[in-house]
Order: sequence, then structure tokens, then C-alpha cells
Amino acid sequence: MTDTPAFAFRQRWADMAGRIWHEAVAAVRPEHLMDGHVARSGFTLSLGGRDSALRTLQRVIILAAGKAAPGMARGLLPYLDPSWGGLVVLPRGLRDSELMLPQLEAGHPVPDEAGLAAGLVWERFAAEAGPRDLLIVLLSGGASTLLADPAPGLTLADLRASTSALLASGVAIDSINTVRKHISRIKGGQFAAFAAKAQVATLVLSDVIDDRLEVIASGPTVPDPSTFAEALTIVESVMGRHPIPPAVLARLTAGARGEIPETPKGNEDFWGRHHSACIGNRHTLLAAAQKAAAAEGLTVQVQPTPLQGEAGPAGTTLVETLRHLPAGAGPVCLLAAGETTVTLSTAAGRGGRCQELALAAAIALDGVPGLGLLAAGSDGIDGPTPVAGAWADGTTVLRASANGHDAGRDLARHDSHQFFDATGGLWRPGPTGTNVGDLVVGLRWPTEPDS
Repeated sequence: MTDTPAFAFRQRWADMAGRIWHEAVAAVRPEHLMDGHVARSGFTLSLGGRDSALRTLQRVIILAAGKAAPGMARGLLPYLDPSWGGLVVLPRGLRDSELMLPQLEAGHPVPDEAGLAAGLVWERFAAEAGPRDLLIVLLSGGASTLLADPAPGLTLADLRASTSALLASGVAIDSINTVRKHISRIKGGQFAAFAAKAQVATLVLSDVIDDRLEVIASGPTVPDPSTFAEALTIVESVMGRHPIPPAVLARLTAGARGEIPETPKGNEDFWGRHHSACIGNRHTLLAAAQKAAAAEGLTVQVQPTPLQGEAGPAGTTLVETLRHLPAGAGPVCLLAAGETTVTLSTAAGRGGRCQELALAAAIALDGVPGLGLLAAGSDGIDGPTPVAGAWADGTTVLRASANGHDAGRDLARHDSHQFFDATGGLWRPGPTGTNVGDLVVGLRWPTEPDS
């Protein structure tokens, strides 16, 4: 089947979707984005639109965490003196051998002992910083897990169990982070409280649909509008399906009763010395993808609403949208960006939200000629797998069936990785060093040649 004219024709379009994805992701690499938000003139350093007088500072400390942490730090260092230090916390396996800052690799998507150590180091830096110290905090997706910082009375095991339960439940990331902030020591503005005496400048690469700074990385340096009561409601909504540690439930219950102080809400005196700015997001990704698709000669349609909700239904909906786009003079490209969720069943297989979206799309595309869809995470990692996502077209289900896979069964078992491994549809760019959510590139092309 792989040596037919029809296969070669379809592969051309799959390759085109891959080129568009690569061009878009390259445009949101943090090394490129930092230049637009960092500047230096003599002894004046500008970060996200606010100036700092370097002559008046005793120390500048760089604290970066997340999947894009090495690239953000690399983009910042040319503006700083080489004697300034800090700590970069990144997922295991992504160490940057050329980065001249201490690095600590920690677990993701479930926190581990290294993340616990990282959280303690960040807390110590914040607590020890004084009025003549500038803390530059660089945050990107994944930092919530990489900085494991259990609140008093909780343990790392409590954080691990809670994180696993929330991820499996399918609740949105803002809800997950609402809980994280209330079982944490530094999230939800609490890092800023530790660093109350210092100057703090935060630059954020957003993987959150609406770029709410209090959600990205669980908002350690911005006021937190969420409450213990909201966190308790979220936990109670998943407890019937996924166990929550008793100590976590007890803390949230006590907080909801007013027995534990709330996270900082924005009326504290220190906020005047703190500043935050977003350097890139899904709109940056979509703009770059749109430019790349137009350069391929495609008529481009950008999905006006963010990609969100359950991955399977989102994949089905995108196929319907692609099928019914107005016919143009040539091939058409549909672009969508955001982040979906997957609610795991007890018979869960292996995969990620992009692979699950692509599997649902493959079912909707079955037997339909001239349509294909690539769904892939901009970080190059989809769930607990070493791939970014997958490509599906009208022949994917047939090819999987020939290899012993039933698409509907695999979707019900959330076993998308095995499914696409059998079809050759897995997308393997490797870790990209950035993270602004997921990108879907849907293509509609002219009639295929006969097999």
C-alpha cells in the first residue's frame, strides 16, 4: 500500500502539514521571542516594559522553570552580566549543555524528589532576597509540576497522588492549578510573598488559552483570585472516580472554613515592586502557522475559537469544519490552537490528547478522500509518550485494521499511541524547547490519483 501513487500523493500533503507545524513552532521558540521583551541600554535593563537601574542592584537572580526554561534563559543571558546566577528547572532529559546556569532536571507530568528540591531552592532564593536584589522569573508550561512544593502538613506523595488524580479526571488546567495553588508553598502568588522585599520581574510563555498569568505555572508571582472553597469543590467533583489523599482533603476543607490564610489576592504592599509580562502564546503560534500555510499556496482558515474540551469530540468537530469549508480555487488549510483534555477510563491505554484528537479525526475521516489532519503539541511531547501527536487521513482506519487495530475500540481505551504506531502516523519531532499549547493543521486537497 505504501508504494502506490495514491499513497505518495497523500504523503505529500502530510509532509506539507509537517512543514507548516515546524515553521510555526520555530517562530515561538523562546530565544526568538525574548528579544521583543528584553532590552538593555548601558546600566538600564528593560524587562517586559519595566526598567531596572542595574547600578542600584546588589544581585540579579535568574529563576526559570518549565519546558521552555532553557530557551528563555538563553534568550535573557546576553543582556546580563556573566557573574549573575540562579537556577533553571526543566523536565528530565532536556538539559542544555551550552547554558551557563545551574540546571536541575525534575519529573513531569507527576512531581518527584528533584522537583521538591527545586521548589525549596526557589523558596530560599525568594526569602533571602532584599530590596537591592532583582529576581527575574521565567515561566512556561510544565512549571507547576517541576516545582514541587507541598504546603505545611502535606508530603510529596500527597502532591503526586493529587496530580495523578486530577490529570486522569479530565478537568481543565485552570481547575487543576486552582487545587495546586492551595496545596502549595510558592504557587498562587506565594513566591511573591516570600520575595516581598525584593524586586521581581516575571516573563511568561503562555500555554493557557486566555493567557491568564494566575493560571500559567500556577501563578507563583501574581495575585491569585481563586479560593480554598473553589479548590475543595474541584477535588470533591473527582473524588468518586479518582482517590484524593486525606491530608489534601483535610487542608482544603480547613482552608474553606477560614482556618488557613488564603493565597495573596493583590492588596498586599509588595505588588508595587513586582511586574509580569507575556512574551508569546497560541496567537503567536497561529500567526506563524498562517504565514507558513500561505507560503505553501494554501487558502487558510483559522479556527476563531480556541481548541479546548475533550480531545475526541474536538477531533470530530474539526473534521466536520474542514469538510464544509467553502471551496476555493485550490487546496485549503484549517488551523486551530489551544489545549484539549482527556478523561481517562479504567481501561486506559497509552497516548496523549493530540493523538486522541487525531484518532477521533481518523474515524470521522474514514474513507473520505482528499482530507487529512495533523494534531501535535508545540512542546514536541504528547502526554506520557515520546511523540508530539499524529497524522490522520481517510485511509488511516483501514491501514490500522490491516494491522489488527480497531479504531473505535482503541479510542474507547484511550490507546491512540499503539493505534498510530501501527499506521505510521505518529509525529516525532522530538522536544522543541517551547510550549504554547497544541496546533492542528487540517488540509483539504484535490482528488487523489487511483491506487
